[in-house]
Amino acid sequence: MTAHSSTTPKRGLMAWTTRDLMILMAIALVFGLLLTGMTYAFVLTMVFLTPMLSNGLFGGIWLLPAFMASYVLRRPGTALLTSLLYSLVMVPFSPYGVGVVFGGLIGGLCYELPFLFTRYRSYGLPMLVFGGAWANLATVLIHVPLSGGVNLAPGIWVLVVLVALVSGALGGWLATVLANALSRTGVLRATAMENDQGTVV
Repeated sequence: MTAHSSTTPKRGLMAWTTRDLMILMAIALVFGLLLTGMTYAFVLTMVFLTPMLSNGLFGGIWLLPAFMASYVLRRPGTALLTSLLYSLVMVPFSPYGVGVVFGGLIGGLCYELPFLFTRYRSYGLPMLVFGGAWANLATVLIHVPLSGGVNLAPGIWVLVVLVALVSGALGGWLATVLANALSRTGVLRATAMENDQGTVV
């Protein structure tokens, strides 16, 4: 199983198809419900870990729907839109309420930036892994004032950074694994991921 790279976006920013939107909404709905349960696991880990470490550890999971939708649809803004939608799904069930929307938007925006700099031309595994690592670390750092990270010891800071990078990178890799597996079932037929270089192998 391998990820593959895009050389140019296949369609314009506003040329979303109905199928694209349905896939995006399905990813957002499924992951929104799954991540709601993960929210409570996250709360429990904060009893044993600092909030900063918990954020770094779970960040790759929180960002997974944005990673996956972006890899499948390959359109500017996909990660940000997916993050908004799955966060809205979580609002009624999450102990953080509407706060999850702000967290989701920050993560989606951070993930968009590396692709923006490459003009959305690369979706190979190295880009997914780098983008995931960067997005998770950036999201964790942005939440420092809310997570009590200002006064952390230097050793804990090093651990937070390493955990965030690894978790984000694994999230980017896992997104390609899940998407490629779904592609073989035919449910992602005619998406940009498959049109890019033919059938995923």
